[in-house]
Amino acid sequence: MALLHRALVAWFVALVFLVLLVLQLDHRTQWSWFLVLVPVWFWDCLIIVLLALHIFSQHCSQNLRSRPWYFCRKFVTIMSPILLKITFQCLLCNRLDSPSSGIALYYLFIPLWLLLSAAIVKLTRVLVPVCRE
Repeated sequence: MALLHRALVAWFVALVFLVLLVLQLDHRTQWSWFLVLVPVWFWDCLIIVLLALHIFSQHCSQNLRSRPWYFCRKFVTIMSPILLKITFQCLLCNRLDSPSSGIALYYLFIPLWLLLSAAIVKLTRVLVPVCRE
């Protein structure tokens, strides 16, 4: 998918999501929150497919027979943040649809905290040079 197409799809998905969100927050509709987040989940699924195709194409083009776990580790490393985000969204929708569901807010935000902690660790490793003596 070309960069222009990805940008247009991203803008369209964001526009549809924001329209659905505004309609839900203004109480003009009685839709489920799962329905409101369908554009975001569509975008996440598209990202997962594109990343999987990219990883598989790199795996096929490179000779990685000496490192068999490299492919699996890279796949898990790339897909984990997306899956944590989807988990958080599902828990949030469940909580918003039925506030009496019994899910404490602490448990609701655990996937988001894990995602943000991992992002901070990764960015710190990239931005802060390692002192090697």
